Amino acid sequence: MTRNLTDVVEAGVAWAPGATVARMRATLTFLDSDPIAEAHERGPVAAVTAQWDLLREKATSVPRFPEFGSLIEAAHAEPRLRRLFPFTSHWTVASSSCTGRPYRDEIAISPPSGGGPYIVLRYANTGVHGEAPNAAEAVAPALAHLPHSVGPAVAGCTGRPK
Repeated sequence: MTRNLTDVVEAGVAWAPGATVARMRATLTFLDSDPIAEAHERGPVAAVTAQWDLLREKATSVPRFPEFGSLIEAAHAEPRLRRLFPFTSHWTVASSSCTGRPYRDEIAISPPSGGGPYIVLRYANTGVHGEAPNAAEAVAPALAHLPHSVGPAVAGCTGRPK
């Protein structure tokens, strides 16, 4: 972060065609980035892998909510879900067939909070596809409602095709 207008202008100049995140970070000392930014430069497979890695790391950092960690691991264990770009909102784990915003919300699973079942949703909360007593069993109905034509995730996103 910077409040210096000269820094802002230098960032604009540095953000030229072909400038990598690593090069910009080396030149612009105030610039922060995360592994996802650099992964996007390597392509959609790298972005998906980096996002899964970040979510799995996040899951280990919330021991008070083991249902979330169980859900991340169960979804990651399934090859069809693992090739999609995962994202979360209010602890719900959703899968997108593209790596950029707006995400294509394909399917989502919400972990229980304070007991109850895992809920499989047509994201963004436009209907319930099923419930399951644990994360591993929640993956099956998610896969059943995920069209076979979905995936692997593609770079960027321009909205849902017509």
